[in-house]
Amino acid sequence: MTLQDNIEEIQNHLASDILTENAEVGRSYIAPNRLRPDHYKGMPIEQQQAIILEQAVQREVKLTMAAAEKDINTSYDVYAESVRKMGQYTDAEVRVMEENLQLAASQSASKSFLTTQVYKNSVDPSFFDQFGKTSR
Repeated sequence: MTLQDNIEEIQNHLASDILTENAEVGRSYIAPNRLRPDHYKGMPIEQQQAIILEQAVQREVKLTMAAAEKDINTSYDVYAESVRKMGQYTDAEVRVMEENLQLAASQSASKSFLTTQVYKNSVDPSFFDQFGKTSR
C-alpha cells in the first residue's frame, strides 16, 4: 500500500503543472497580468525573441549615439585646437609689439643722446643760406 501511494505521488508530481512547466501556473489569480515569483517557469520563446530583438535595437542605438558623440568630440577638439593656435598667434603678436616698443624706446633714447650730447653744435640749414649770395 505504501509503495502504491509513493508511486501514485510520483506520477502526480510528474504530470503536475509544476514539473511540466506550464506557464499558466505562474499567473496570479488576483491579477492575470502579474506573475507569481514562486511559481514562475520562465519566458516563452516569443518573449525571449522579442527581448533579443530589443537588445539588438538598443545596441544599434548605442553605436549610433557613440558615433555621434565621437563626431561632437572631434569637432570640439578641432575648435579647441584652432583657439589654441589663435592664442599662440596673439601671444606672438604681443611679443613682437613689445619688442618693437622696446626697440623704438632705445632708438629714441639713442637719438636723444646724440642730439643733446654728440651733435649739440650741429650746423642748421640757415648756415648754408649765407653762401652763394654774391657772384665773383
